[in-house]
Amino acid sequence: MNDREALETYTLAELKEKVKKERQERLQNGLADEDFRVYFQKSNLTLQIELDGKKFYEIDLEGCRNSNELLDWVLHLHGKTWGCSGGLLAAVLTTFKDACHDVFGQDINTLLRSGKTLNWKNPQ
Repeated sequence: MNDREALETYTLAELKEKVKKERQERLQNGLADEDFRVYFQKSNLTLQIELDGKKFYEIDLEGCRNSNELLDWVLHLHGKTWGCSGGLLAAVLTTFKDACHDVFGQDINTLLRSGKTLNWKNPQ
């Protein structure tokens, strides 16, 4: 194994800080996939999808209050001729995950437990 292939090691605290910085970077700059960029617009609780730098599509997060509604959105996007890219769907899900953490301060797996409903305008 050469130096380029060496594994990086982190303490738990370092790993948590690295994950936090990466999330903040994505929240600030969005996440790109080919011609698309996905970002969280906190001011109106939406995920924005840009195509070639122009607003293209919007997902209202108030319509993503539980795992069933999120799945509906994923399937809806997957059905679009332009939205079937696995990379774009991954960018949307990662951005959704980051938005959940930003608004609710918790991981998506905790938030979307069966039966739990998200209140985006009044997070508790």
